[in-house]
Amino acid sequence: MTSPISPSHQVAPHAAPSSAQYTASRHAVWLGAAAITTDQVGRVLLVHPTYHQDDRWLLPGGVVEAGEHPHVTCQREITEELDLATCP
Repeated sequence: MTSPISPSHQVAPHAAPSSAQYTASRHAVWLGAAAITTDQVGRVLLVHPTYHQDDRWLLPGGVVEAGEHPHVTCQREITEELDLATCP
């Protein structure tokens, strides 16, 4: 029995990609971190970013940089957004 598809239209088998090639072909993941900071009576610290067009209030935080631990992200973002030093 002959194939109804001409040989020029058949898909040639190809090797499976390596693990590194497969990983590189996947979509990147954006990881964020936010800090919940309270005062002595339990009020939560929120920030009102000026770069948003709406009237949102958010927890201080942001995008985790490549290789950065989320804890370090929180420290960096609090320093950047609030100009406060954080405890180690």
